[in-house]
Parts: sequence; C-alpha cells; structure tokens
Amino acid sequence: MSSEIDSLIETVQQNCHISDARFAQNYTLCIYLLKMRELYRWEQGHGYEEKLAHEALGGWITEREALWDRVENDAFSDLSFASQLFSPFESDMLNNKLFPHGYVYSGGYGRFAKPLFVVAELESQQQHQAMNIVITGRELARDIVAPPAMTQGKTIIVRRESLQRMLWERIEEWGWKEYENSMGRALSSYSFKDSPAEILEEMTNNEIEAVVLHEIGEYQCGERLNPLWNEMVMSIAGTKSELYARAIRDHIADAISTLPQLIATQNTPSIHFYMANFSGIRREIFPALLDVYKQWCSSDNGSLTPVKTCIDRGLEHWVSIANEMVNIYNNSSEYERIDRLEAMINLAKLET
Repeated sequence: MSSEIDSLIETVQQNCHISDARFAQNYTLCIYLLKMRELYRWEQGHGYEEKLAHEALGGWITEREALWDRVENDAFSDLSFASQLFSPFESDMLNNKLFPHGYVYSGGYGRFAKPLFVVAELESQQQHQAMNIVITGRELARDIVAPPAMTQGKTIIVRRESLQRMLWERIEEWGWKEYENSMGRALSSYSFKDSPAEILEEMTNNEIEAVVLHEIGEYQCGERLNPLWNEMVMSIAGTKSELYARAIRDHIADAISTLPQLIATQNTPSIHFYMANFSGIRREIFPALLDVYKQWCSSDNGSLTPVKTCIDRGLEHWVSIANEMVNIYNNSSEYERIDRLEAMINLAKLET
C-alpha cells in the first residue's frame, strides 16, 4: 500500500506542476513571489518562524520555473489506486478508496478556473446534515494555491495545514506594526507572546469552525442561486466580472451561515478575524458591513444586533444581484455579456 500511495502522490504532484505552469503567470509579481515563498517553505519543510535563505529560495524558484517550462503543455495524468484509474477530478470516487487508509484527495477548480489538486493525511470526518466534513492534516502533494477549504458536491474539505499557514502569515504581517485594527483585536484573545505554537493551534481550531460555516453556506447557496450560476461564472473566467461574482457568492454564503452563527455564539475572535480579512472586492462592494462593525467596536453595550440586521439586508441584496447576473448571462450574446455584467456590478455596492 505504501508504494501505491507514493505513486499516487507523485502523479498528483506532477499534475500540480502542470496546473501551476499554466496559471502562475496570472498573478502580479508581488503575489507570485509571496505564493512561491510559501510553497517553498512547505516543500522544504521549514517552520513558520524559520528565516528563509534568499539565495536558496532564489535558486529553487529558478529551478521550478524551468520545470514549468518543460511540463506546461503536458496533459493531466489519471490517478491509479486500488487497481483502478480515476480522472483527476473524480475526488469522491477516489476518496471512497483512500479514506479507509487515512488519506484524502481533492481535485477541483479555483479562481480563474485554475485546477487545484491536493493529497493529504485524513485527520477526521464528521457529518453535518447531508454534508460530509473532512479535516485534513499533513499535506503530501499540493500546488501554488492552497485554499483553506473547498466544497465538492456534498463534501467539505478543510485543509488544516493550509489554514494554519495562512493564519501565521496574517499574524506575521500584523506583527511588523502591531497597530490596533481588526487583526489586533482578534489576536488580543490569544497570548501569542507566551506560547506561539500552542496559541496558533488554538486559533486554528477556532477558525476551522468559521471555515466550515462558510463552506456550509457555499453549499446552501445552491438553494438560493439560479442553477446556471456556476455555468455563468465559468463563462467569464479570468475577467473582472468573475472576481465580483465570486465576492458576491462569498457574501451570500457568509450571510446564510458564517456570520449569523458567529454572532449567535458570540465568537468575537472569529468576528474580528473575519473583518481582518474583509478586503479587496468584498470590502469594496459592501461598505455597510464595515460601517456597522466599526460602530460595534466603539459602542459601549457591545450589541451585535445592528451587524446582524446589516447581514440580513445584505443577503437579500446579494441574492438579487446574483440572479440579475444570471439573467444577463441568459439574455445577452457572448460579445455584450461582459460589458453588461460590469455595468450592472458597478451599481451593486451596498452602503449604509
């Protein structure tokens, strides 16, 4: 079995290289270098606090880019396990064979329709209504993009190692200045200076809950959105409209599941951390949420009722916008679709 697992990991890692070769150029130079630094840290097994040697990192990047040049035009390989062949995107079927041996596989699509692959050790499984929630441990094969979680069908896969790395990067970034903001408020609930490793583990456990809540919301979006939503998003992959569409869906998922539950349980560290990551397009189109959050932080009574009211208002708004986007997709030609979507999105901002 060990040799079969090793062979599977090798094949998945090769598919990761092919995907990275095709899509790494989509990032800005700054984002690209940050992702390469993080990938190098994972691949070489360096600890979070360990300083990276610039010369070694630079040489590794050069070698990796040369590898990408060689494999960019290669086709993805099917995956062999238990005397069966699986497509790289048949995650559920392959996992039926892998779970009993303590491993997890995921093959799907991320932003810009980039294929994402990972093999990891299985840490735990639990059922939530009709959904199977899988928590992974050590990652054995992965690509340059390592999202903390993904939903495939009725399976939610939460990548503990990727989530923890992301948390550490945010902590490290905040530590350069240590100013009072959402991240500082989140970290004030943890005593990092006393025991960084233990508190990072505690924070990871707490944020796993928030990640699962978001993915549950993503699944429940299917009950609110037009069945053509995913088809519409794939049709605009790589455009500005895709980024807005994904931000809108995130808002819907969080309004359905994440934020109401964090508020109901008074999980203030996760609420602050959520707002610490409330940036980019998500923040741009939903300034009302930032306004009520700031009011909550400065209020004496600490009531989250205005925040919950804003979230409920947002849910109705974002579902309406999402349905209008599908309507445009359904009733416009390929040539006019992008212009019409961008024009509509420019009017989608929800203010106080």
